[in-house]
Amino acid sequence: MTTNEQQAPRELSTLIGLKTYQGMTDEEINLILNYKIETEVRKRISEGNKAVNIIQMEEMISQNKESSKAAMDVLKSILDKRPILNTVEESNE
Repeated sequence: MTTNEQQAPRELSTLIGLKTYQGMTDEEINLILNYKIETEVRKRISEGNKAVNIIQMEEMISQNKESSKAAMDVLKSILDKRPILNTVEESNE
């Protein structure tokens, strides 16, 4: 395309489907490059967020395991105790 032609750039979906940049205007090439950059940035942010979430979940699992063990220890100690039975003496008064 010549620089004298002033037409709107083609749709991004059309441009991405093309096998080559040949025949594209600078504006169209910039559209594709910006799309690819934004896509990669979003992907990396998503991967970072995923890694942080995994670390947080592992920490929560660890805390829950500790809490569960403590609760089971308390339950076991309660179940291991025998009740103390006192006899009541009758009084004939």
